[in-house]
Amino acid sequence: MTKQEILSEKEQTSIEDFGITRYAELLNQDVFTGFTDLFITPQYYFLGFYNLSYFLVNKSTHKGVRYEYPLQTDKISYLPLINIRAVSPQGFLVGFEEAYKLKQWKINTETQNDNLRKVQAVVQKISAEDNPCLFFYRLK
Repeated sequence: MTKQEILSEKEQTSIEDFGITRYAELLNQDVFTGFTDLFITPQYYFLGFYNLSYFLVNKSTHKGVRYEYPLQTDKISYLPLINIRAVSPQGFLVGFEEAYKLKQWKINTETQNDNLRKVQAVVQKISAEDNPCLFFYRLK
């Protein structure tokens, strides 16, 4: 259950312009405005919330965990789920990040995460002006 207020149906239908200003007002009032993305993998439901947070629900246990954004890029120690936009036919979540943003990541020197080390090696070889990088995530 959410601890945030949810607008009544009357309040929702009275909004004539749900632009970024209205959205920001509701967020500042700690109002839950709903999920913006739904992706289904073989094991999980991925519920996104404007790339600010996401909720993973295990389909077999019906339990879920909420994860917060934004990504803190000053001391990364794990490979985060970023900008998820699709699910592949093989069940991978597909995300992306701009090359110049990847170049700004500061990897924690003590991390033992092999996937993060692989990303770091690739990022060292690309230019900030390169195309965005795609990430394919298989959730365990």
